[in-house]
Amino acid sequence: MSKRLLSSLLCLAAVFMVANVRSAEINVGELFKSVTELRAEVEQIRTVMGEPLPPSREYRIHDAVPRHVFYQAQTLFRKANQFAQQIAGVSRQAPKLAPEGSIESDDVLQVLNDSREQLGFVKAALGITEPVAEAKLDRRKRSSDVLYELIETGRVINFISGRTVAWTSIYDRVLLAITYVGGALPEESRFPALPAFESGKFPQDVFGRLQQCMELSRSLAAEHGVAVLRLESIRASEVGPTVIEAMDMATLVLSDLAELTYEMEAEDVPLPEYPHPSRVFPSHVYQLVGVLQAQLEMLAET
Repeated sequence: MSKRLLSSLLCLAAVFMVANVRSAEINVGELFKSVTELRAEVEQIRTVMGEPLPPSREYRIHDAVPRHVFYQAQTLFRKANQFAQQIAGVSRQAPKLAPEGSIESDDVLQVLNDSREQLGFVKAALGITEPVAEAKLDRRKRSSDVLYELIETGRVINFISGRTVAWTSIYDRVLLAITYVGGALPEESRFPALPAFESGKFPQDVFGRLQQCMELSRSLAAEHGVAVLRLESIRASEVGPTVIEAMDMATLVLSDLAELTYEMEAEDVPLPEYPHPSRVFPSHVYQLVGVLQAQLEMLAET
């Protein structure tokens, strides 16, 4: 395994390390208000740049908890920072790490405010001086609404910035998820062999197999008091999920499995020695997700 890959996975492990991080009651209304204003900043930028909106999503998110909201806020910050690097030449920055203890509203708000600061650099570079209107407070909103808006805002940033998600980044997230789950399995069977390689897979195939992994983890998570997201399909399109949606799904699955295996008191195990292609395509990721699926099926039988 290359030093570059190992470094990448160790950074991911730090981001998704959930020891001693617990979800408290958060002020969903205040968070939704903040995300609404942040999205308005993105809309200002999109309008000035003359970029269209990305196609609407095909699913709705349910059962989100503060942990999901915080980690998605971190993801949004990375996208905003990458955008600011591209447009305004700012330096690369990492988001604030998860707190030691419960995730509170202020923890999420700090990350959102940091994201707005990054977008402020973009606006300044583009000559946008008009502030966005203050959003109304809506106390009827739920954590799932906040999570959905965070994902949507990040998706628009990716779309208007022309940023392409690298399949190797998704591969690395799946590999880390496999490592976490492997620590909860017996040593002799913790890392199953790669399933047969199937050429010609697309983002929607990877997304679908990751969604199957999410469903497989649901009953296990319930036994250990861990909330796993639930996705509801609301429409179908000819295009289907994109690489960006596959990346979001891999991130959500990794977050849930990190929390689940922590609650299961899984062992800390070395990264598995699966081959890492020099050029990663959807078919390679689909193959690796097959390992994760096999692990979760074994875990369900123990």
